Amino acid sequence: MAIGANTTGAFRNRILSALSPDSIEALGLKRVDLPLKKVLYEPDVPIETVYFPEVGVASVVSLMSNGGTAEVGTFGREGMAGTVLLLGTNSSPFRYFMQLEGHGYQASAERFKLAAPRNDNVRETVLRYEALFRLQTMQGMACNALHSVEQRCCRWILLTRDRVDTDDFKLTHEFLAVMLGVRRATVTEVISPLRELNLLRSDRGTISIVDRKSLEVRACECYAIIRNREREWFQGNEKELK
Repeated sequence: MAIGANTTGAFRNRILSALSPDSIEALGLKRVDLPLKKVLYEPDVPIETVYFPEVGVASVVSLMSNGGTAEVGTFGREGMAGTVLLLGTNSSPFRYFMQLEGHGYQASAERFKLAAPRNDNVRETVLRYEALFRLQTMQGMACNALHSVEQRCCRWILLTRDRVDTDDFKLTHEFLAVMLGVRRATVTEVISPLRELNLLRSDRGTISIVDRKSLEVRACECYAIIRNREREWFQGNEKELK
């Protein structure tokens, strides 16, 4: 069902919540389920659909010729998939897929590319989010080079918690190893002391945060940098952009 200008109720997706009713109507949104491991984009394949998650978390990974993968970015309800369409390209060199299941909205790439150049509200909101996403990926590069696996693991868990709004979420050690670019055994070595200190629980593929404040202390500074910049943007610009 298309979502038009008469839709009532606020969107949970932060980009959509910053758009006017006319902008929402111009996108021709449709509700969509986003199941676990759903592939949104494959590398270098033309993009046909843009996605705005309301629940769930998507991962952006780089695929290597030897079969290895490395996460280069994540997003949830604060963002969208398909911003590259505003940057003069019709595809991405990365794979996008759902790492935590959820749901949200989609629009055709054609409709999005028609709406954005004609609608300042859509274009400016999406480009401002793209700036936030670049901050996250660039900070992530510094984090991977300078911080320990434990610090990065705590950062990743905290950012995921912020996106899903719950202290309990599905996440296996195998999947976390892929996201951190380490062996599964390394994840177990990192998680074990966090469990012993009662900062979190990890059982049957579910992570449960028990002591968030202490987990933040053990995370690197990158978590606060990313979180605070997102807060500045959303608190300062949602009303301005409408």
